Amino acid sequence: MSVLGRLVNETSAPGGTNYGLNIRVQNAFNNIAVAAIGNISSSGIAAGYGVEQITLASAGTQAINYEGSACIVKSTASGAFVCLPTIGVVRGRLDIPVNTPFAVRLAIIGHADSTQNFHVVGRNTFISSGYNQALYPYLLDSNAAQILTTGYEMGAGDTIEFQLVYDGTTYNAYLLNYKTK
Repeated sequence: MSVLGRLVNETSAPGGTNYGLNIRVQNAFNNIAVAAIGNISSSGIAAGYGVEQITLASAGTQAINYEGSACIVKSTASGAFVCLPTIGVVRGRLDIPVNTPFAVRLAIIGHADSTQNFHVVGRNTFISSGYNQALYPYLLDSNAAQILTTGYEMGAGDTIEFQLVYDGTTYNAYLLNYKTK
C-alpha cells in the first residue's frame, strides 16, 4: 500500500470534537474545498448540508444555481416556474470537466410559507423568452418519458427529487421521488 499523506488525531476529548482536517475556501463564485480523482471511502458520515433558497415573488422563470443538494422554494406568485440547473452550472459548481459523465442528486422542497403553487421544469415547449433549451436537462417521469410541458406542480410542503445525469451525450433529470398533497 502506498500512502501520500496521513493525518492521525486520537486526542482524548470526551464531549469534544477532534478534527483530522479543516478546510475553508470562500469568497469566489465557486469554492471547491476538495477536488479528487478516485474513490472516497469513509467509515463515518459523509454528508453535504448546503441548501439554496429561492423566493418566487412574481410570475416568470428562475433557474436553480445548484448551491447545495437541496433547494427550498418559496412561492408567493401565481404563474411562477423554477428551472432545474443547467449542465454548465452543475459542472462549474462541482468542477466537472466538459464531456465528463456525472450523476448528482437534487431535492426541491416547497417552503412551508408558500402561498402559491409553482412548477418545476427542465427543457420544455412553452417558455421561449430568454431560455436556451439546450442547456437544461430533459425532465423525465418515472417511466423515463420526457415531460416537455409545465413540468411538476408543487406547493407548500411538497417535495421532489431528481438524479441529474449527463451520460456523455444527453443531460437528463430522472425523477426519483415526488410527494404532493
